[in-house]
Amino acid sequence: MEQFRILIADDHTLFREGVRALLGAVPDLQVVGEAATGEEAIAQAAALVPDVILMDIQMPGVNGIEATRRILRANPHIGIVVVTMLEDDDSVFAAMRAGARGYILKGADQAEMLRAIRAVAERFPEVCAAEEKFLRDVLGAAVERRTHIASGCNACEYSITFGARPPGFGGCVRAM
Repeated sequence: MEQFRILIADDHTLFREGVRALLGAVPDLQVVGEAATGEEAIAQAAALVPDVILMDIQMPGVNGIEATRRILRANPHIGIVVVTMLEDDDSVFAAMRAGARGYILKGADQAEMLRAIRAVAERFPEVCAAEEKFLRDVLGAAVERRTHIASGCNACEYSITFGARPPGFGGCVRAM
């Protein structure tokens, strides 16, 4: 079984510790590092080269959006999942434009977090009904759904048409 290497970047110690405990019990996920600031996330990403980074948007110093941009400039193969407390469309879309492949709310349950991490790590796009509504209503995107039969899961691929896609925006909100 392949293990995916995870970096947790969040300025709240309790959140990082909780996510580390959650992921520590999952055989195919390995937390390889933590960062409390955007600067630390950039340095840890360069040193550890994780498969996935759970990136808080609002951190002191360099925020999660700028950290995402800088990390992906150096290591474009790293999958970044933005983790946020707010359903702020502008921030989520800015993170996607910076190259994030997905986002989850901090209030997500364990199953949703694990699904998002694996979807980004395995590059299987997955979108829930609320995110599909977000794409249609907020972004004005034409969304086409195709089921991944070979993936053995309920992951769906969404093709999003903007006329011109933002850099790094290759699929959907959960895993782009």
